Amino acid sequence: RPRLPVGVEITEPVIKTGTEYTVKPNPKNKNLRPIPAYSRRARLAELAAGNRMFQRNIANRLWGHLMGRAVVEPRDGLHTDNPAAHPALLELLTDGLVEMKFDMRAFLREIARTKAYQRSFQLPTGLTAPDVTVLHEVFKKQSEASEAEQKEFDAAKEALDKARGDRLAANAAIDTAKKALPAAKKAFDATVKPLADSQKALAAKQAQLKPVAAAATAAKAAADAVKDNKELASAYAKIKAEANKYAAKVATAQKDTDAKTAANKAAKDKLTAAEKAVTDAQAKWTAANQAVQAADKVWITASAKREQSKAAASRAMRQWEDAQALAEMTAAQAVLANAQKANANVQQELKSAQAAQTAAGAELPKAQVAMTTAQKASTAAANARAAQQKLVDAKSAEAKAAADAVVQSIESAKLTAEALALAAKRNDAEGEALKAKLKAAKARADEATAKARVLDRLFKNEVGALATVLAQRDAAAKDAAAKLVAAQKTVAAVQSRMAMAANRTTAAQAKVTLTAKTQQESGDRVDAAVTTVTKRWSRNVATGAFTHLTPEQLCWSMMQATGQVAAQRNAGIADFNKKNPLKDGAEEDAARQAARAKHVEKFVYDKLKGNTGNFIKLFGGAAGEPQTDFYATADQALFFTNGSTIRGWLNTLTARLNKTTEPKPIAEELYLTILTRRPTTAETALVEKLITAVSKDAKQKSATISDIAWGLLTSSEFRFNH
Repeated sequence: RPRLPVGVEITEPVIKTGTEYTVKPNPKNKNLRPIPAYSRRARLAELAAGNRMFQRNIANRLWGHLMGRAVVEPRDGLHTDNPAAHPALLELLTDGLVEMKFDMRAFLREIARTKAYQRSFQLPTGLTAPDVTVLHEVFKKQSEASEAEQKEFDAAKEALDKARGDRLAANAAIDTAKKALPAAKKAFDATVKPLADSQKALAAKQAQLKPVAAAATAAKAAADAVKDNKELASAYAKIKAEANKYAAKVATAQKDTDAKTAANKAAKDKLTAAEKAVTDAQAKWTAANQAVQAADKVWITASAKREQSKAAASRAMRQWEDAQALAEMTAAQAVLANAQKANANVQQELKSAQAAQTAAGAELPKAQVAMTTAQKASTAAANARAAQQKLVDAKSAEAKAAADAVVQSIESAKLTAEALALAAKRNDAEGEALKAKLKAAKARADEATAKARVLDRLFKNEVGALATVLAQRDAAAKDAAAKLVAAQKTVAAVQSRMAMAANRTTAAQAKVTLTAKTQQESGDRVDAAVTTVTKRWSRNVATGAFTHLTPEQLCWSMMQATGQVAAQRNAGIADFNKKNPLKDGAEEDAARQAARAKHVEKFVYDKLKGNTGNFIKLFGGAAGEPQTDFYATADQALFFTNGSTIRGWLNTLTARLNKTTEPKPIAEELYLTILTRRPTTAETALVEKLITAVSKDAKQKSATISDIAWGLLTSSEFRFNH
């Protein structure tokens, strides 16, 4: 039978034929609304208004409509495996909606006044994850409890299915019993009229027999009284004969009636048996139905317990997953911080290596210049030493020659002296002549020796002087060579430092690349973790939802910001006052104000509702697709840029703001009117700059205000609900 989800079966009245409508349909009057005596739709509506699931569904949808994200997402997924982000919040909203008697305007107004509606969509700082292990244990316990409740639910469902099967079998038995009823009724009905006709015929014949029998009795009495009266005896005989004829007819009719009575009784017995079979089957169905209702109540109770248990398990799982997401974000942020620190250290190391390389590079030219100078000085000193050595060698050769001459002269003088000594032993003329020659030779040898000694001393002095200079040149050459070696060592040291610094730089750059990659990966991990946490916190109403306006919201928001709604509202007030003027002396009362407000609301809606069609076409998803996904298209951009609709709406706002002379109030009014916030210092300065530049030209000023308003109206900030 009809029922609401997880509700008892609805008992429906039995409507007698001919009483189906309190207002019957009239084919000739199509405008007449027929009203049934009993309406399933009305009954279901009545029950739905008091049904908690229906109440939650409406409250959830209205919350999601205004907040951008429902307490239960997706909004058509209110079931035990998809619990509310905040069950207490959903219950609070549901109670509030019921208390307001489903007044959606009042309900939405209350939501708009909450801190939750005004909450930022950005995550707060300093978040710390709860103990994931503890939450996991809670989840395990809730899951075990849910499994236990599921078993009870399954048992209750099995019992309910069995009871429904028994009731279905009982219903089939009723149908079977009822199938025999028409034939029995027909057979019984077939005996009623013949029996009645027979009884009628019997009664008629009995009525005929009665006077004739009475006459026969009277005739007999008369004949018995006057026995000798033959006429009386003859009359009695005739009357008795007629009476016998009528009695025979009555007997025949009685026999026929008895037969028909027996047939009627037999048919009636069969009908009674058939009716009893139906009654018995209905009694069994009633018992089976009572069993169904009892099992149904047990099942509903088990279902409620299972719902609560599964919801608790799902909430515990979500809390555990929320904690995991937060822990992952915290861990990722810690890893990122370490990566950033490591990257900073490596960057510093790279800078140090590059600085050392730069410093060494700056020293190298100087060292190379010094080495070149030392090289030149060393070469010059070596050349000077070589030249001096050449002079020393030449003089040394000359000195050696002189020394050799002295030796030769001495040897020659020695030989001459020896020869002279030998000649002195001879006293002959030849000896004397030989002595004279030898003395002359000795004299020449001594002279040569003297001269050779002089030359030897001279050359030795010159060689000594040249050797002294050579020693000086040698010392200078050694000093220059030492300086060259030192300069070369300095250059080699600088080059070595440069090479080491270059190696450090290369190694540091490799580290920078590695740490930068690690930092990038850590940053990506943090971004992913933050996105996950943001989504979960947004779902949990811990932060605001960052969602785009629906096409209808975007359209009406733009009309509100540009003054179209206000203009039509004023027109609606004038229209109401014109159609409902106050009588002389009458005062405005609450009833009139309420009537005017209702009239104005309908007036504004009727005047402006046609604008939503184009927005739905441009900004809505295709039929059957999710309407919660955001996407931007070229058609939307062209509509904003070239379409006359938005520009036309801006004329009202521009005309109002163009009357303001000071640029700062214009900036304040623009941002408050369009973005519902005050401009920042930088935004105010920019608007002031733009307005001041064209303040002397009213037309240019109006165009500038329109452009600024257009920019704000078509901005992402306006298009997104945050």
